[in-house]
Amino acid sequence: MSGSSCGFIEIQMINSTPKASRGASGNRDALDRVDHDADALLGLQNREGRDSTVPIVWREDRNTFVSRNPFPRGGINEDPATGSAAASLGAHLRWLGAHAALVQVHQGSHIGVPSLITVEIPDIGRARVSGRVA
Repeated sequence: MSGSSCGFIEIQMINSTPKASRGASGNRDALDRVDHDADALLGLQNREGRDSTVPIVWREDRNTFVSRNPFPRGGINEDPATGSAAASLGAHLRWLGAHAALVQVHQGSHIGVPSLITVEIPDIGRARVSGRVA
């Protein structure tokens, strides 16, 4: 898989389809410190016509990711387990060149509800998502 260094993954989404990507600098502490203004984020979603969570993804290593997903549209500060975002991540990784890969997404620990989501990226067909919430 190309682009396997650690760091934030910046994904621009158009109707849940990856449009563009580039690596972003930073560190894991930045992910841990994420705090957002839910009203401002909801205003941005309204202006952009978006209804989904807002995934913020950190790549720990080649096959391990940590994700935070603010979800003001859903009336919650942060979603502890977002299968649709994990599926989109799988599609994005395939777009970057990942095939026949299995990745794990850790989510929810920042809000006390840890989850582990597994994304199988086959050579052909849709990514398959499974997981568990503690």
